[in-house]
Amino acid sequence: MDEDKTKAFELFHNAENQDHDLTLYYLGICYQYGYGTTKDENSAFNCFFKLSEKDIAAGHSRIGHCYAKGIGVKNDKKLAIDYYEKAANNGNLAAKYNLGNCYLVGKLVNKDVKKGFELIQQTAEIEFSLNGITMLGFCYHNGIGTQEDKEAAFKLYKKAANLGDKVAQYNLAQMYEKEDNTMKDINNAIRWYKESGYKDSVKRAKKLLKIKVEDFFDI
Repeated sequence: MDEDKTKAFELFHNAENQDHDLTLYYLGICYQYGYGTTKDENSAFNCFFKLSEKDIAAGHSRIGHCYAKGIGVKNDKKLAIDYYEKAANNGNLAAKYNLGNCYLVGKLVNKDVKKGFELIQQTAEIEFSLNGITMLGFCYHNGIGTQEDKEAAFKLYKKAANLGDKVAQYNLAQMYEKEDNTMKDINNAIRWYKESGYKDSVKRAKKLLKIKVEDFFDI
């Protein structure tokens, strides 16, 4: 087990009785994923539940996630949405993002792409909310919950790609490769495929590079 993670867990565990909100949150994360300790989803749920009882938005969000995924508790769609909504109404970005995705695909709730788009749009307003920015780009790219707008999608993908989001980097590479207008740029397609590190990205980059070389030499 990683020594640094073990030390971090011990610090959070020793501070648990001091009833600090952040301590409870990170202790729950350690239990959920097995960071520095044995994975214990029941203990993770209990940590998040204590936060939720204190009306902490992050606690509501994590409890919603637990009910959605069956982490330390039985799956319950209604409770998952209730907790996500409670957290989202208190401004929690993760809850807004998860709730937005639920509405976009009709998971846990009846599908409502307009409502899903609005929630994703709210998360993307935060400068470093990479998931929100990338998903908003995807909505514009595919006309989900809004009018299709490839220029807006391109700008959002590029913003998230420059901040290091791998999905945005891959999607941006695809736009550089496949769009027929001023966006098309094989050099940038190759660059962003390589940056994204996806399984087929290097293959696609090499294929594009081969085409580019062949075009250059007119063979």
